[in-house]
Amino acid sequence: VPHVVLSSARGITDGVATATRVRLAAEEQAEAVARYAVTDLGARRFGVLFPSHRAGVRMMGAFWDEVVRLGGEVRAVEGYGADERNFNGPIRKLVGASKPGSGTHDFDALFIPDDALSVRRLVPFLKYWGVGVKTRPGLRGTSKRPFVQLLGAAGWNHGSVVDKGDNLTDNAVFVDAFVHDPDDAASDDFSRSFFARYRR
Repeated sequence: VPHVVLSSARGITDGVATATRVRLAAEEQAEAVARYAVTDLGARRFGVLFPSHRAGVRMMGAFWDEVVRLGGEVRAVEGYGADERNFNGPIRKLVGASKPGSGTHDFDALFIPDDALSVRRLVPFLKYWGVGVKTRPGLRGTSKRPFVQLLGAAGWNHGSVVDKGDNLTDNAVFVDAFVHDPDDAASDDFSRSFFARYRR
C-alpha cells in the first residue's frame, strides 16, 4: 500500500519503499529555490531579506549555504522583525541607501522567505528604495542596479501575494510542498513513476 507522508521531517521515509514525503522542510525549500535560481535562471549574485524568526533564519542559512555550494555569492543580507509592517529600515540597509533611490545593489536575485501577506506589504518598499523588480524575463537594468528576480518559499503560494497596482510580484519564483529533485533518489523515482503512469 503506498503511503503519502505529510511531514516535513527529513529521513522519515528512509527504508520504507512504499512511502514518499510530500512536504518539504524549511531548509529544503530554501535549497530547492537556490538550486533553481542558479541552475535554471543563471543567477550568481544574491540578496536575502528574511524575517528574524526561527524558520526565517533557518531558510536564510540553508539558502546561503546552497548558493555558495553551487558557486554563487550572497552579496547582501538583512533581517527584520517577525511582525514588521514598515520595511524602510531593513531595505535601506540592504541597498546601503541614505535616501530613497540613492542606494546601489549588485545582486540579481532576492530571496524573501516569508508569508504572502508580509511579501505583499514588503514589495512596494523595494520599488520605493530603487530596487527594480524583474517582472518579466529579459529585464536587465545596469551593473549597479540590475533588475532583481524575486525568490520565495511555500508561504508565497497564496493569492494575497499578488500586489494591487504595480504587479511587482509578476515573474516571481517560489517553491512549494513538492519539488522534483533529481539528486534525491526517492523524489526522482516518484516523479518519474508518476509521469510514466499519468503522463503529467
